[in-house]
Amino acid sequence: GSKEASSCLLQDLQSEIETHRDGYASLNGTGRKLLSSLASQDDAVMLQRRLDEMNQRWHHLKAKSMAIR
Repeated sequence: GSKEASSCLLQDLQSEIETHRDGYASLNGTGRKLLSSLASQDDAVMLQRRLDEMNQRWHHLKAKSMAIR
């Protein structure tokens, strides 16, 4: 019934998060490398802010999916 449907949806969510994990890690790593090569301090600050926001959202998403279990 409803419990099985919820379990299936949760598994789908977990699978979806896992499929994006490598892309997230790659993007984060590339962003970190790019940070050290930027000549403009303004660009570096903006990129750091965007990376921090991305990391916060990623960790929040993972925490929410774990809390649903």
